[in-house]
Formats: sequence, C-alpha cells, structure tokens
Amino acid sequence: KTSINPPRPAFSCPVPPRCARPTVARYSRASRMLLTLLPLIFAPTGVRSRPAAPTIAVILARTLFSGKYTPGSRTTAMAMTTATQFVKPVSGDALFSSIEKTNGSRPWGRVLDSGTGVHSLRWISSLVLADGSSVSDWSAVTADEAMRFSVQKEADRLGISDRGSVLIGNWQAAEGTPGSLCDGETYDTILADYLVGSVDGFAPYFQDKILGVLASHLSPGGRMYVVGLQPLPDKVQQGDDPMADVVCRVRAARDACILLAGNRCYREYPQDWIERRLKEADLRVVNSSRFPILYSHGAIVRQINVARSKLAFFRDKDLADSMGKTLDGLEEESREATASSPSGRLKLGFDYTIAAEAILDGDSKCSN
Repeated sequence: KTSINPPRPAFSCPVPPRCARPTVARYSRASRMLLTLLPLIFAPTGVRSRPAAPTIAVILARTLFSGKYTPGSRTTAMAMTTATQFVKPVSGDALFSSIEKTNGSRPWGRVLDSGTGVHSLRWISSLVLADGSSVSDWSAVTADEAMRFSVQKEADRLGISDRGSVLIGNWQAAEGTPGSLCDGETYDTILADYLVGSVDGFAPYFQDKILGVLASHLSPGGRMYVVGLQPLPDKVQQGDDPMADVVCRVRAARDACILLAGNRCYREYPQDWIERRLKEADLRVVNSSRFPILYSHGAIVRQINVARSKLAFFRDKDLADSMGKTLDGLEEESREATASSPSGRLKLGFDYTIAAEAILDGDSKCSN
C-alpha cells in the first residue's frame, strides 16, 4: 500500500475529526483539515490544530488572531469560503477508494455523511454525479453553522444541492429526542469520516454512544463506513522503526502545550474499540483495511508549530520559554531522524476503514 499511497503526515491528536488520508492523486491535507476543523480551532470546547498550507494559514490566521473569530460567525464563514477557493479538488483518495471497492455493486441508496466536511462532500458528489449513479439522495450533517455555510456553498458549486441537503445539528442532542436531527429518517449508507474522535469538540464523552445513534438510522441491510486514525503510542512498540520515537514525543509535547494553553486535545480511538462499539450497536463488521502512515520532517515540524502556537497562551512565561527550547530540540531531532531514513520518512501508525452492516432478522452477528 505504501507504494501507491503518497506519504501522509498525520497525528492522532488533537484534531479530526477528519485526518487527511493517503491519496492516490492527493488533495491538500492541510487545506482539507483546516477547512473541516476551522470551527473548532481555539474554540472553548476543544482544539483542532492541524497543519495548514501557507496560503490558507494566512487567511485563517487573520481571522483567528484579529479577535473576530467566533464559531458560526459571518467572519469565520467568509474565511472558510475564501480558503475553499484555494483547495484542490479530490481526484483520488485511498480510503474512499477502499470504501468504494468494499461496497462493490451494492446500491448506495440514501446516503448520510454524519460528520461532513468539504472533502467528504466532494467524495459524495462523485457518487451522485457518476454515470448510472445509485445514490437516491444525500444528507450531510455538521454541528457548526460556519461549516454548514461552507459545505452548502460547495454543494451548490458542485451542482448536487437538488439531490440532498446540509443539516445543522448535534447527535448527542438528537439522541431519543422526537423531532430532532434526522428523526425518523433511515439511510442505506452512512459515512462516519473521522467523526468519533471529533465528537469530543461538540459532545464530550458521547463517543461511546455515537455509533449506536447512527446505527438507529441505518436501513435494514444498510451499511456504515467508519474512517479513523489509530492513536499514536506513547513510545514506539516492538517492530516499529526506533527512530519514529521522536514522532511520539512530538505528539506528547504538542498535547501538553494544548492543555497548558487551556484547550482540549482531540481524542482518537483505536480500530478494535470502534469494532466493539459497532457490534454493541448490533452491526456486523464485514471488512476492515489499514493504511500505514509515513511522516516526513515537514509533517513533524507542522505539529511542532501547532505546539509553538500555544506558547503565547501559557500563564507561566518561564514555562513557555522552556517548552519552546524543548520544541526546538525536537525539531532538530526529527530532522536527523528523517535524514537517516532511506525513504526520508518515518513509518508509524495507520489510518483505517471499517465496513459494518445492519443485521437482518435471522442473521448471525459474527463478522465475515
């Protein structure tokens, strides 16, 4: 897989809900992540700090540091819309391609993107606009008004607005509440694209229930596709590249900076945790795939820079200065580690996709 998937700089915390994925002809990871997660960056409920491409970083920094940033505000929405203009369209995504292969000839039917963003919407549009499309209609859910504005604008641009809708809502608030988000609606295909980890930003401690809530909206025989990122270990494990330990220590330092700045870290969930929750929701896991991650020096430095951006928010200046020196040391160490690797990259961790089906009466719950 590593021979066809370009290296993808990804960290397990603090973002994602949607991590950019390895791509066959890749979409800008930085652009995608920042567009998807902008409403959460520096927000009181959680921090989603992913690396940013220079152009988009400038646009959004002007909003974030001008004191005008408010999730759902017109200013934020304008920044996101402007940034969207710099994002390259998706021409191939290894994770979504894997989902398409697993789905095979099954009709997509009614499609729900349960935690939408520009990237996943573009993939859905490719299904909607395909010759002989089996998508009957689509719905895309977000908990943030600014994201809704951005995704709706993208749907209009792609020409698929007449086939579906962008919804604003919170799955926790919708749980068991009549008349709430998607109440009474069922779907043949549900996508949870880096959703479980991102739930912490809008509904902390609801992660153990989110898949069950989504399963209640799955049609009999319908299928749910979950995309996630395996959490990075505290230190490299047996069989890992020993030089990749610097990646673990950068993640630890970055998370410490996020916490000391008064923000929340993003929480990834491992593949086996997701599979257990799917089974508890009476879904049968029918397929899973893993995609190894390769870290370049630039990818590691971007995460170090996330940590540096938090130093100004430390209450203790001496601690901030000391942490800054630690980050400088990690940057130099990562330079040496990647330079010593034959590929110039450090292999550690993986993204995953999981396909699960609603169990029909009389079917076994055992995985295929």
